[in-house]
Amino acid sequence: MHIKTIHIAEHDTQIAKTPKTIGEFINTWSVDGFIAEGCQPSELGWGTHELKLPIGAHFHESGCKSSIYLTQPGASVRIKTWTPAAGPCLGFLITHNESISLSDYLTVHDENGVSYRPTVNYAYHPCNDAILSLHELIGNSWQPQQRKRVISGNDILEGADYLAFS
Repeated sequence: MHIKTIHIAEHDTQIAKTPKTIGEFINTWSVDGFIAEGCQPSELGWGTHELKLPIGAHFHESGCKSSIYLTQPGASVRIKTWTPAAGPCLGFLITHNESISLSDYLTVHDENGVSYRPTVNYAYHPCNDAILSLHELIGNSWQPQQRKRVISGNDILEGADYLAFS
């Protein structure tokens, strides 16, 4: 196997007709779901080629043991990313099941244990109003805003949600 890293990137460029207001969390899908994902520790599949753990990283004590987690919430860990449609940007290292399941699925075992596993991560760049919402959430010591709004359909002025695997 020669693949060392699988990078899954999502870049949401959707713009709401009505912009975010103070005390409001806006997203293009479940606000509660995104807050939960963003507040939990970052996780990523950890490849056998990796020589050193990132600062604050730990292996899980149970499960398939193909991933690590960081002690920081995913919404506070930035990662450079790219999608064909939207180009380069900074995303968040958000836990997503495919990071762990792909890493586990592609693990090769031999008589000595694990001989190969790719590093797999998921980088998410939400829509700009969601980024502003995250900044407000973090600035408020991770306490969610009182108002929540999911934008979709006629609420969207322009943009799209782009997904890429590389």
